[in-house]
Amino acid sequence: MGFLFVFLSGYSAVVAIIASELAGFLPFLVFFLIGFICALVGLLGNDRAVSKIWSRK
Repeated sequence: MGFLFVFLSGYSAVVAIIASELAGFLPFLVFFLIGFICALVGLLGNDRAVSKIWSRK
């Protein structure tokens, strides 16, 4: 799930650059931060830590 958000952040950054809009970098930051945290917890943590992020048991 984290890598999907990182992919979306890259896509939104490319679209923001093409459109020459600074406001387009807000989705990039949000998607990247969510993706980075999820990927980091997923790689270094366990299933319980990941499920806590998504509020699932």
